[in-house]
Amino acid sequence: MPGGPLTIKWMSECTDRLLDWLEQNVQKRHLLFSNSQEDANKESRKKGQAKSSKVTIHGEIAQFVFSGDRDPVICSTLKANPGRFAKAVDNHIASKNTVNLVQHWVILELVSLLTN
Repeated sequence: MPGGPLTIKWMSECTDRLLDWLEQNVQKRHLLFSNSQEDANKESRKKGQAKSSKVTIHGEIAQFVFSGDRDPVICSTLKANPGRFAKAVDNHIASKNTVNLVQHWVILELVSLLTN
């Protein structure tokens, strides 16, 4: 089915797993969202050096989010075409429908600053 008409749907449980991944991977979260020198200076941290591209990070997130999906078609398609899911992660993070995701991320950043 790789390349076929499969639609990757972002159910609330998928978004929850995405948020879990972001919470557990602070450095990569910085690389995705706030890795400017200015942000690093404001947060009293070093600017991260991207050892992997955002596409690679999106792939890691896709594996985390979708590898345990109950739908066997999703699991087999993820194995056959992981790039398709990495792009879905990128689109989901960038979409207007993820305002809550961004708000949650801002809260994570504030908590991170307060606890360091």
